[in-house]
Amino acid sequence: MKVCFNKIFEDYRWIITVLVLNLVGAVYGFFWYKDQLAATPLMYWPFTPDCPLFALFFAIVLVFYIYNKRLYNFEVLTFFGLIKYGTWTVFTITLYFIASGDLANFEEWLLLISHIGMVIEGSLFFNHLKLNKLNIFVSLAWFFISDYMDYVVGVYPNLPYQAHLPFVRAYAIISTAIISIFLLYKVIIINLKDVTP
Repeated sequence: MKVCFNKIFEDYRWIITVLVLNLVGAVYGFFWYKDQLAATPLMYWPFTPDCPLFALFFAIVLVFYIYNKRLYNFEVLTFFGLIKYGTWTVFTITLYFIASGDLANFEEWLLLISHIGMVIEGSLFFNHLKLNKLNIFVSLAWFFISDYMDYVVGVYPNLPYQAHLPFVRAYAIISTAIISIFLLYKVIIINLKDVTP
């Protein structure tokens, strides 16, 4: 089957494949977080298992997408999460590999590859988003609160090396700012096109 990556979300076979992979990833991710969730107050759970939560969100997006029902605002929030937490995890695991030299760690490779997948699927779905100022600001507010919960309240994921906390915290905050600026820029471009004669 010939693949045109720009049209993956126009082919139901690929949509179903990505949907199933995200559900499997979400289940594994929640299992990975089981000990941390058990030690975390229930009120903080929405901000604890970041990656599996957004894998689940994307699966929900795709279920509605299959039936031609669009959750435009929810899709923007989900895109933001796929890119932010996908790249954050890749960054964090790369730091671990550099510091430890433990390149034979199968679980870390599995996590690395699956989170690269999150970034790829988010990037490919970007052209299907319907951006506006409201859904960008709602997404921005969510992720600023999430960063606060992670690095002030302290519900960030368990790190392979705790000494890397300053680096991954900085990456999380910077990535929130960069993705927000990028989305706002895209909205400005869209609005300019709409008013250009």
